[in-house]
Amino acid sequence: MCSANAGTLNVSELDHKTILDALEEAGVYPYGSEQVKMHEDRLIKAISWLYRKAEKSRGNFELLGASTRQGPMAEQTQDLMQSHYDQPLEFFSHFLDPRYMAYSMAFFGDTREEAEASRRTLEDAQKSKFERLCERAQIQGNEKLFNIGCGFGSLETFLLTDYPQMRIVGITPSKVQSEYLKMRMKNPADPLGEGRFTLIEGDFSQVPLAELGVDSFDVVFSVGTLEHFKNMLAAFERMAALLKPQGRAFHHIVSSRYAIPRYSDSKKSRLRHYFPGARVFPFDELAKHTDFFDLKESWFLNGMNYWRTLDDWHRRFWEHMDRVYFPLLGKAGVRYWNDYFSISKAMFAPMDGSVLGNGQYLFQKKAV
Repeated sequence: MCSANAGTLNVSELDHKTILDALEEAGVYPYGSEQVKMHEDRLIKAISWLYRKAEKSRGNFELLGASTRQGPMAEQTQDLMQSHYDQPLEFFSHFLDPRYMAYSMAFFGDTREEAEASRRTLEDAQKSKFERLCERAQIQGNEKLFNIGCGFGSLETFLLTDYPQMRIVGITPSKVQSEYLKMRMKNPADPLGEGRFTLIEGDFSQVPLAELGVDSFDVVFSVGTLEHFKNMLAAFERMAALLKPQGRAFHHIVSSRYAIPRYSDSKKSRLRHYFPGARVFPFDELAKHTDFFDLKESWFLNGMNYWRTLDDWHRRFWEHMDRVYFPLLGKAGVRYWNDYFSISKAMFAPMDGSVLGNGQYLFQKKAV
């Protein structure tokens, strides 16, 4: 298994070093430091024990009190926006790739060995992810697509650039993301400004179906969104209502090979302070939702792909620290996000990335 960090930070600028010294005095240590390496190694050992315990028990997801057929479609959406996705745009721009601003797993390889050995840049790995998503979703290039949780428009940027006949409707409850997208939509040279993208500002679970577009779409898509849902039955029913007959749904979601009790309850998850209301579903859980769809195919992606992505984000976060601290974050804020990257990486690293990774699913709407 890979070490807790892929490299060390090369700090050469005096003002950057002064900032690092000030943070270290407060007990906040940079990417690549011995302190962070030791911290991440301890986290990986602890989480590995948690995974092995869950593997032995093989608990039923429903019996863990984590039903995907009851309750609200989504929980704590506004808390999630406030604590995470509505951070300043400049904050995200200092660690996400500039081409797509993709805040989801990049693809480096099918196996742990391939993901670790890959020489792809983050930008190239994100593009590779989108290429694979489109291949598996059977995108032809002339569809009308609805994207649940469009984020900063990363999928839209890829699709509208590569497929000039695509039309896309995206929805996000994030004010920061919406403002960023609206700014891009005003630029006729931007793929989002060519008139083929429509933005809906709001919560997918709350906006009336009539405003979303009943029976209007060839494909419903989500990338890194369904982790924030609870009642999948209600969500899939709503997706089916948007699709034309024989329409397709494709979902890319963080998932585990088997149920992990700590991750099935959003109030107990290690990431509850960063993603209120979010949970990790076992890989086979989404496949059970065939009330409105037929599952055509599914894939599990090794978690080292997300480890590599997060590690790159972590490194870039510290490389831009002179623009993050103090303009955007104080010492407590830097500690908060530093811990976020370390904890997230440690969740994907155990057991060579075989337990926690990403699930991908291709569904087709049932014939009436």
